[in-house]
Amino acid sequence: LSAAQNIMAATASTARTVVVRGISTEATEASVRSLFGASGAIESVTVGRAPATSDRQRTAEIVFTTPAAAAAARDGTNGTIFPGAEAPMRVSLATYDPTTVFVGNLAGADEAEVTAFFAKAGTITESDVGSRRAYLTFATEAGATAAVALSGSFLPSAADRAIRVERRRVVLGEDGEPLPARRSSRRAARTPRVRTRVFVKPVPAAVTTDELAACMGGAEAGVVDCTIDAETGVGMVEFSTAEGRQAAIDDATVDLRGEIAQIRPQAPRRRRRAAAGAAAA
Repeated sequence: LSAAQNIMAATASTARTVVVRGISTEATEASVRSLFGASGAIESVTVGRAPATSDRQRTAEIVFTTPAAAAAARDGTNGTIFPGAEAPMRVSLATYDPTTVFVGNLAGADEAEVTAFFAKAGTITESDVGSRRAYLTFATEAGATAAVALSGSFLPSAADRAIRVERRRVVLGEDGEPLPARRSSRRAARTPRVRTRVFVKPVPAAVTTDELAACMGGAEAGVVDCTIDAETGVGMVEFSTAEGRQAAIDDATVDLRGEIAQIRPQAPRRRRRAAAGAAAA
């Protein structure tokens, strides 16, 4: 077992949280408290949002004040039917992985950006980054703690979207061992791809590639390549280092023959144009 699994096994007897799958679609926090409160004092109840279709069931997470109450809730309600539901509930104890965090509310950020942002918290040993969520495993518990402290921060590519960071919840089986996670297997963290390009828009039609390169700092700033798409008015400037690229992004704008153009880290998306109508007879 890994160090994290050993810690989770050691804390299984102190778990105060139960995860319930199979409550009815009409279930409320009050009805969940009423049923599970018989097992002991409850600290908090979180009921999953109602699904889109009424024939699906919901989940709930209940935190008790003592591990004994949580264990009693699991033993006394697992396999029983929640009022209004049709299938038996599955009730399990849960704890949290001390070195792995869940990152939510991503806005399409790629793995390189996510791992680079969280590297400030500590060494990342494993990563699983999707379009809207990520799981990051750190070499130490202190690294995961520092990562959780970044909750509410903003990634560079989504300055208007605060991320949510919390320790990964681990559902435990009856033997106290972690159940397999319901997600794709994590992979070893890869060396992030170094990005060296920026995009400039709009580039006036009269501006040449040499002129654009000079306005972006030229060779002294590390510019090694420059192209202009005449159709879209978008210029691409490539730097020799990621630091040169970041300096350009920090500048945000560039003056091109008296016109202010925006400097962007990603290529602007092309909008689909409606097909031209038939010519008038």
